Amino acid sequence: MSPGERHAAVCPPLFKDKVTVAASWGVQRDDLDHNKEQSSKRFVSSANISYTPSDRFNTSLSYSSFQTYMIIRSQFDYIKGQTPYDNLDTLDFTQLSQNMSLSMTYDFSHNENRRQNINTNLSFQEAADKQGDVIRPGALSRFYNLSTAYGLLFVPEAIQLNAAVNTTFNHVGGDEFLIIGPTVGARAKVFSKAVTMGLSVSYNVSYTSGVSQGDVTNVRYNVAYMLLKKHNLNANAIWQRRDMAERAATRSVTATIGYAYSL
Repeated sequence: MSPGERHAAVCPPLFKDKVTVAASWGVQRDDLDHNKEQSSKRFVSSANISYTPSDRFNTSLSYSSFQTYMIIRSQFDYIKGQTPYDNLDTLDFTQLSQNMSLSMTYDFSHNENRRQNINTNLSFQEAADKQGDVIRPGALSRFYNLSTAYGLLFVPEAIQLNAAVNTTFNHVGGDEFLIIGPTVGARAKVFSKAVTMGLSVSYNVSYTSGVSQGDVTNVRYNVAYMLLKKHNLNANAIWQRRDMAERAATRSVTATIGYAYSL
């Protein structure tokens, strides 16, 4: 650890280990002797809280932030300055970034024959550039993402079904962008579980400042075959349809084949 760094952390378990809290904080700075034209300080902090009241339900909340504060002094200020006020910093610049996420999972059933659960994730990210005490125009960005997924696994049959809805909202430079859509899929192991096949369909629509920009549909299929526990053959195919605003709809197909050998 360098002389300009400081760190602190705490992570105690609470309520019979059902609640765990973890937190950390740190600072890094240079130009400790104040003899450089440029100096900077960085502040980093994070916190996490997890709660598991039962074997079926668990949730966690996390937060982190990163801040860089920079001052650049010009030697010409000292040469040309006539009053103490002429020696003000030429650049007082701060970069800010913070992240927050919330995750929740609930198991409906968990036995030898069937497993099913639902999971929800919410995340938020913000980034900004600040000059003095003012956030620069167009330098503030916010990103939100919300996803909910349901999974069902039939253990003896090795068949898995899933469905999800994903929403993304971004605020960048005064514009707002929204993408939302569902996904459904299935996965199965057949022929004595030597072959794995999967099929999924997703659809999403996008908007910019409330104006529809179009929609995209994807159909994905994949198959993999394991031979003698060393050879793996796989194939993937994607069909996509894009219907964008003020443009003709387009369709495309992408297919790949692969082989892997394990020693």
